[in-house]
Amino acid sequence: MCMYQVALFLVAVFQGCLADCGSSSACWDDDLRLAKLEALVEHLQTQVSDLTAAKVKTEAELKITQDMARTAVAGCSKTWTLKRTQIVFPNLEKIALHQQTPTYVERMPTPLPNNTRAVIVQVFCN
Repeated sequence: MCMYQVALFLVAVFQGCLADCGSSSACWDDDLRLAKLEALVEHLQTQVSDLTAAKVKTEAELKITQDMARTAVAGCSKTWTLKRTQIVFPNLEKIALHQQTPTYVERMPTPLPNNTRAVIVQVFCN
């Protein structure tokens, strides 16, 4: 906005100085510079209005996102438990892994609760 005010001030000063100078080439040069300044001011006005609209849109999106985050945090139960289960898979006990990359798929022998959020698997090798 400040740049816009400065540009308008400059336009007003130039208009006062250039009152009516006839058909001299200096006057035409000044008129040309004034026209360029007016075009620049118009362009800057457009940019300011576009940035203002974008700012309003961004602030609205931020408010909606913050409200959604607050709702999600309020809806979560803050009590959780960590359960550790040690399972030995007999068919994986005697595997030689030297320069091999085998893939084994095993079913979890324990039922998982419906509200399970994560499963951490740790493999221990002797």
